[in-house]
Amino acid sequence: QRRRLGMALEVGGINVWEIDASDRLRTQGDRSGEYGVTLDSGLATLQEEDARLSRLRLAGIREDGQARDFEVESRTGGRRFAGRMIMSADGEVLGVSVDVTALREAERTVRDDLARRAAEALQASER
Repeated sequence: QRRRLGMALEVGGINVWEIDASDRLRTQGDRSGEYGVTLDSGLATLQEEDARLSRLRLAGIREDGQARDFEVESRTGGRRFAGRMIMSADGEVLGVSVDVTALREAERTVRDDLARRAAEALQASER
């Protein structure tokens, strides 16, 4: 079952991770080998502002126990990940994230195409 779960996570581009009270990081999934074994090493893979906001989200979860959604960008390669963090019953923060880079690129393409078409329609109506 573990092997199948690992394969499913990899195929789906999904990462699952846990952060314990001493900020040790355990990961499984598509890119888990890149994150290291501490919160600091995991956050170091993110853009600086995303790492800062992730620390604030983590502190908020530890304080109020409420889940937090997020979207972050990797420091290298421009990959985007979206997911959710929750507090477990034993005080660990659990998270899941998925690579949304292709989705965001497709959204940008559609937006750019719509803007181009609107500009062309405006020019045509002015003529």
